[in-house]
Amino acid sequence: MINFKIIFKHCFICGTYLLSPLGLANEKGGSLDIQEKVIQSYPFKASKSREIQILNGYKKLQVGLSTSEVEKIMGEPEEIRPLLSPNKSISKIIGFTQWYVLQRVVASGSVLEKDEKLVRVSFGLDGRLIEVDYWGIDDIP
Repeated sequence: MINFKIIFKHCFICGTYLLSPLGLANEKGGSLDIQEKVIQSYPFKASKSREIQILNGYKKLQVGLSTSEVEKIMGEPEEIRPLLSPNKSISKIIGFTQWYVLQRVVASGSVLEKDEKLVRVSFGLDGRLIEVDYWGIDDIP
């Protein structure tokens, strides 16, 4: 059982969620510290060895794996973010995501402006993998 020590606060001015490493506990018990992590410098491009690790690893991921099992396969994620429910009228944290980034040209902008190539791994509040998404990978040699 896992207890997340993260707090996401809604910013009413900009409408986004801000992450604090202080603590949000779910009702499950246990402990696991999750802190938001973002890429600090752009443009970002993974090293060739990192690219190979991500491209070979994401195909091995299976629903139900723990965070540590995923990180053994994929290495440390480049980014960690909250996973919010799809209901935009009542945003609720339902887990967290780990982002394994091969390339991103800029921090924000349209899909074309970012020119992203990445794998996003989603975890529920129990710390178990629930979904793997990727984009921009089909055109990598």
